[in-house]
Amino acid sequence: MLGIGHQSLSTGIGILIASVMIVAGVPLLGLAAGFVIVSAARIPDADRNLPFATHRGRLHSLGGAVAFGLCYGVFYSVVGLLLSDIIPATWNPVGEFFIPVLAITGFLAGTVGVAIHLAADVVSKQGIPVLWPLRSETYALEWTTAASNRLNTLGMLIGGAAGLSGVGLVLMTL
Repeated sequence: MLGIGHQSLSTGIGILIASVMIVAGVPLLGLAAGFVIVSAARIPDADRNLPFATHRGRLHSLGGAVAFGLCYGVFYSVVGLLLSDIIPATWNPVGEFFIPVLAITGFLAGTVGVAIHLAADVVSKQGIPVLWPLRSETYALEWTTAASNRLNTLGMLIGGAAGLSGVGLVLMTL
């Protein structure tokens, strides 16, 4: 899948997950999760610009997804430390567990964001090393090419439907 497909798909899923969390009564965590999912989905393609990495290499793996999830978890731990005293109580229903819950949210959302990218790429003919570091061979469902208009349109349609569903969910609760 190309960048536009990845971004559309992850944005829609990020909006949907954020909306569910907002409706569930954890708006700050929902916004944090949505932001991370949207931003993390493009991380695997950073390997295009790194001199020591090959495209569709280790960054396109579950090991890479977990590593980036850990980075987001640490980042959100620091954010939690900085914000814990100024967050309104209505935005913090977890009280004293705010920092660890925010860190776990960052980890899970970062991992999910990268996993969305992996799921979109594994359907192409090029393949990715999904199970790295456990196994280095690449896996591909070989349904189509990454540049396929159908695949990228499907990503945009699924992302749009997910995003609209999330917005609709929030609007229904107003």
